Amino acid sequence: MKGKSWAMMLFIVMGVVSIAAGIWVMPVILPYHVCSAMLCYVFFLICVGCNVFIGLEKNVSVAWPLAFCEVGLCFALVTLITGSLWGYHAWGAAWVWEPRLTGMFLMTLFFLSWRLACVVLGNTLVSNKKLTASLIVLGLPAMFFTHVAVRMFGGIHPASVVESEVVLQKMWPIVLVVAGEILLGSGLVLLRGHQIKKAGRMAQEAP
Repeated sequence: MKGKSWAMMLFIVMGVVSIAAGIWVMPVILPYHVCSAMLCYVFFLICVGCNVFIGLEKNVSVAWPLAFCEVGLCFALVTLITGSLWGYHAWGAAWVWEPRLTGMFLMTLFFLSWRLACVVLGNTLVSNKKLTASLIVLGLPAMFFTHVAVRMFGGIHPASVVESEVVLQKMWPIVLVVAGEILLGSGLVLLRGHQIKKAGRMAQEAP
């Protein structure tokens, strides 16, 4: 377990250092906003996938969908904060109730509600097919709507990075940001997953 702990901490430290280097070289908000949004989608999608496998009675620990959901929520929060900062600079308003922003906000609230439900009802209920179905019926459409909302319904949010701001002039700082956030997110998922599994074992062993 010590080796795993060192690997997790190494991932987290490398991620933080890489992100800090990217900020120092290119102090622009947009790359961090876009990368956080993409990782938020990825982690939420993996959370749904883990629940599907658990519902199919595959050998997947209930700790992993919980960990992916938690880290996805962290990146969703970063996305909303950096988006507000960028929006205030670009639009003169930190928040506008337009399709993609509203979709992102509702998607975050949904996954937050699901995670809180697991806290209140017990983590073992992750394997409950009704909770899994709620993720598929509500979570996946929420992610899809947030992604395509601009093209379907318009709004002032840019449909792509290229349309909003030229950030590809310095490619390697963006690589630092992307690599850093992936390393940080992976380290946090591993850390939280093992913490939740350990807490579950201790609860089972308690008299």
